[in-house]
Amino acid sequence: MNISATRILLVLMPLFFTELAAQDTLIFKPTKRKPVPDTAIVKVLLVEEMEQVVYIPYEKFSLTGKDSVRVIKNQPVHKKGSFTKNISQLLEIRYDETQKHIIFFNRQIPLRREKQAAYFERRNILTGSLLTLIPPDIRGGYWNRIDTMSDLKNTSPLLIAQSAIERLFCKGIFGIKLMPFALGINERFIGTGFGFRAYPVRQLPTSFFVGFDLLFANSTQYRDIISSKVTQPGNTRVWYSLKQNRNELYVLPFMIGFAFSKKQGFYASIDGAIGMQVLLSDRNTLYNNESYKYRTPAYGQVRLAMGRKF
Repeated sequence: MNISATRILLVLMPLFFTELAAQDTLIFKPTKRKPVPDTAIVKVLLVEEMEQVVYIPYEKFSLTGKDSVRVIKNQPVHKKGSFTKNISQLLEIRYDETQKHIIFFNRQIPLRREKQAAYFERRNILTGSLLTLIPPDIRGGYWNRIDTMSDLKNTSPLLIAQSAIERLFCKGIFGIKLMPFALGINERFIGTGFGFRAYPVRQLPTSFFVGFDLLFANSTQYRDIISSKVTQPGNTRVWYSLKQNRNELYVLPFMIGFAFSKKQGFYASIDGAIGMQVLLSDRNTLYNNESYKYRTPAYGQVRLAMGRKF
């Protein structure tokens, strides 16, 4: 008999010769409806520490040869009719020590929680970023627009340098971001704003997030105006573009991104968003003695940020 076969037999022997009358006991926390703690006689199959416990009523439990093989491979035993409870619902688990070897303890969840806690120790994120606000592409390339001098103009993306600080809350699940300063690089643009972030996987070396931003700005750029009159065949309208200095609000409600951080404090992120550009006043104007209305165009945003987490 080789060593492997001998080892298997030695592991299997306790499983078949142990008295199966031994039981595990779950003691549940009291509730308003049940002020006296409930007790359940069970066989515990799986414990995910800090998360949940999987068990089966003891009267339905039997240990099969297939179960024994899973125990040898350090795999959890699965049983039809098992139940799952959150650890938070339990006061105590009293194990049958003679058969505790059949319980599989999943250590990955507490290890992940420990890593998340380590990355959450740094709750502030200070960054500088470069972002671009990209106008919609509807009329082929960027829109051709006509200014008050009848010159053809091409709309270009706005390039903006931006500073920001973010504070994390609720163990890294949520973040409030303040953007005190944003400055245009290729156009006159100055602004300030704030945003909200949600991190479904909390804080890890690579974290996914969703959120929204509001950016208040004063800028000088070409903006579309459109006449309310249909002036050409095919039910089309005349478009013009006026270059003016105006106050506006960029609303970016749909944002997704990824954040990359190290324990040493290095932080980087990349995100994308879609939203609208809204003028804060005087959305109608007169041009050539006719009434025109400023559009509320959709915009896309792409941003790359780098900084420190502290």
